[in-house]
Amino acid sequence: MLNKLQNKMTVTGNSPRKQQRPVDEDIDEPEYASKSDEEEDTVLPDIDTASDKSLSGSRDDVSPNTVVLTSDKQSDVILRAEEYLQTFLIDMTGKSSSKIFDLLKSESSLLHLKKSSTLLEKGQKNGDLFVIVDGSVDVLLSDGDVIREMRAGEILGDISAIFKIPVTATVRVKETATLLRIISTAVQTLFKNTKLSMTDWAVGRNFLPTCEALDPGRVYRRMTFNALKKTSLFHELPEAMVKQLILK
Repeated sequence: MLNKLQNKMTVTGNSPRKQQRPVDEDIDEPEYASKSDEEEDTVLPDIDTASDKSLSGSRDDVSPNTVVLTSDKQSDVILRAEEYLQTFLIDMTGKSSSKIFDLLKSESSLLHLKKSSTLLEKGQKNGDLFVIVDGSVDVLLSDGDVIREMRAGEILGDISAIFKIPVTATVRVKETATLLRIISTAVQTLFKNTKLSMTDWAVGRNFLPTCEALDPGRVYRRMTFNALKKTSLFHELPEAMVKQLILK
C-alpha cells in the first residue's frame, strides 16, 4: 500500500506547504556540522553582469563578477524578492518578518546566469539562499535526470543553508535566469527560530530525500501521512490509526 501511494505522490509542486505533524516523532534527527569557511569556500557560478553594470557595488566580500544591489535601481528587484521570501517564510514557519527588506538591501547580490550554468552542485558547501527573480532552473539527480523545474518566485538553497548540510541536489539554469543571492548571515537571522526538523522541512518543501542527511523512509512515511489526511476517506480517522496503516 505504501509503495502504491508513494508512486502517486507529486514531489514537484511549486509552492511550499505548511508544517505537518510528524509520523514518527520518536526518531531523532542526526546533526551535521558544517565545515569552517577556512576549509572550503562556497563556489559561485559563472555570471554575466554586462546588462546590469549600473547596480555594481564595491563590497570586498563579494565576487567581482557579482552585481551588488547598492543603487536606487534595486527597488523593483528587492520588492519582488521580499514578497516571494515573505510568503515562503510564512508558509514554512507560520511567521512573517519585518527585517526582510532591510536585509535584502544590505546583504544580497544580484546574479545573472546564462543557460546551462550550474548554480549549485550536489555535495558542495552552501550557506546562501537564492530567490529566482526571472527565468527558470532545473533540479537534477546524480544521474542527470531532472526531478523538478523551478521558476520566478521560488526559493533555492534553503535546506543546505538553514540546516548546514551539503547541497542535496545539483541546480542548473534551464533558461537565462536572474536570482537574488542572500548571504548566510542574513539567512541565519531570518530562520534562527525555526523549530522544524530537517525531515519536516523536506516534507513541507516536497523534497525527495536525495542526500545522506535525510532518511528516505521517514520522509516518505510523513509525505504519505500528509497525503492520506487530505483525503475524505482518511480525514476523520484518528492520526494514530493512519500511522499504523502506513507502518504496515
